[in-house]
Amino acid sequence: TTDPTVFPGVSFVVAPNRLESNSVARITLAEAQKLVNISVFNIGGQHLTTIYDSSLGSGVFEFPLEHLLGLPAGVYIVKLRVGDQQHVQRVVVP
Repeated sequence: TTDPTVFPGVSFVVAPNRLESNSVARITLAEAQKLVNISVFNIGGQHLTTIYDSSLGSGVFEFPLEHLLGLPAGVYIVKLRVGDQQHVQRVVVP
Protein backbone atom coordinates (compact mmCIF):
# COMPACT_ATOMS: atom_id res chain seq x y z
CA THR A 1 0.00 0.00 0.00
CA THR A 2 1.13 3.53 -0.75
CA ASP A 3 2.08 5.92 2.04
CA PRO A 4 -0.67 8.58 2.07
CA THR A 5 1.65 11.22 3.59
CA VAL A 6 1.91 14.04 1.06
CA PHE A 7 3.82 16.55 3.19
CA PRO A 8 4.78 16.72 6.88
CA GLY A 9 1.72 16.42 9.11
CA VAL A 10 -0.69 15.87 6.21
CA SER A 11 -1.92 12.66 4.60
CA PHE A 12 -4.37 12.45 1.71
CA VAL A 13 -5.93 9.50 -0.04
CA VAL A 14 -8.90 8.90 -2.34
CA ALA A 15 -10.38 5.46 -1.78
CA PRO A 16 -11.52 3.38 -3.41
CA ASN A 17 -9.89 4.89 -6.45
CA ARG A 18 -11.95 3.68 -9.22
CA LEU A 19 -14.71 5.83 -7.87
CA GLU A 20 -17.69 4.08 -6.36
CA SER A 21 -20.66 5.37 -4.38
CA ASN A 22 -18.68 4.96 -1.13
CA SER A 23 -15.48 6.71 -2.33
CA VAL A 24 -14.11 9.46 -0.10
CA ALA A 25 -11.25 11.94 -0.03
CA ARG A 26 -9.65 11.33 3.38
CA ILE A 27 -7.38 13.96 4.91
CA THR A 28 -5.44 13.57 8.14
CA LEU A 29 -4.05 16.75 9.69
CA ALA A 30 -1.57 16.72 12.57
CA GLU A 31 -2.36 20.39 13.30
CA ALA A 32 -5.24 22.79 12.63
CA GLN A 33 -5.02 24.52 9.24
CA LYS A 34 -6.47 27.90 8.22
CA LEU A 35 -6.73 27.03 4.53
CA VAL A 36 -7.79 23.62 3.23
CA ASN A 37 -9.11 23.30 -0.31
CA ILE A 38 -10.10 20.19 -2.22
CA SER A 39 -11.02 20.76 -5.86
CA VAL A 40 -11.64 18.58 -8.91
CA PHE A 41 -10.26 19.28 -12.38
CA ASN A 42 -10.54 17.53 -15.72
CA ILE A 43 -7.36 16.19 -17.29
CA GLY A 44 -7.03 19.44 -19.27
CA GLY A 45 -6.83 21.46 -16.05
CA GLN A 46 -10.34 22.96 -16.13
CA HIS A 47 -11.83 23.42 -12.65
CA LEU A 48 -15.04 21.39 -12.32
CA THR A 49 -16.04 21.61 -8.67
CA THR A 50 -14.83 22.52 -5.19
CA ILE A 51 -15.41 19.84 -2.57
CA TYR A 52 -14.17 21.84 0.45
CA ASP A 53 -12.74 25.31 1.00
CA SER A 54 -12.33 26.45 4.60
CA SER A 55 -10.32 25.81 7.76
CA LEU A 56 -10.05 22.47 9.57
CA GLY A 57 -8.86 21.44 13.01
CA SER A 58 -6.49 18.56 13.56
CA GLY A 59 -7.86 15.07 12.97
CA VAL A 60 -9.19 12.82 10.22
CA PHE A 61 -11.79 14.14 7.78
CA GLU A 62 -13.67 12.35 5.01
CA PHE A 63 -15.39 14.05 2.10
CA PRO A 64 -17.81 11.93 0.03
CA LEU A 65 -17.12 11.84 -3.71
CA GLU A 66 -20.23 10.04 -4.94
CA HIS A 67 -21.41 13.14 -6.83
CA LEU A 68 -18.39 12.78 -9.13
CA LEU A 69 -19.94 9.61 -10.53
CA GLY A 70 -22.17 11.92 -12.59
CA LEU A 71 -19.12 13.01 -14.62
CA PRO A 72 -18.34 11.34 -17.94
CA ALA A 73 -16.09 8.28 -17.61
CA GLY A 74 -12.42 9.17 -17.54
CA VAL A 75 -9.49 10.35 -15.46
CA TYR A 76 -9.81 13.42 -13.24
CA ILE A 77 -7.50 15.29 -10.88
CA VAL A 78 -8.35 15.84 -7.21
CA LYS A 79 -6.15 18.64 -5.86
CA LEU A 80 -5.58 19.14 -2.13
CA ARG A 81 -4.21 22.48 -1.00
CA VAL A 82 -3.19 23.00 2.62
CA GLY A 83 -1.75 26.46 3.25
CA ASP A 84 0.82 27.05 0.51
CA GLN A 85 1.38 23.35 -0.22
CA GLN A 86 -0.55 21.25 -2.70
CA HIS A 87 -0.82 17.67 -3.83
CA VAL A 88 -2.72 16.12 -6.72
CA GLN A 89 -4.13 12.65 -7.11
CA ARG A 90 -5.60 11.16 -10.26
CA VAL A 91 -8.94 9.41 -9.92
CA VAL A 92 -10.86 7.22 -12.34
CA VAL A 93 -14.58 7.70 -12.95
CA PRO A 94 -15.91 4.49 -14.51
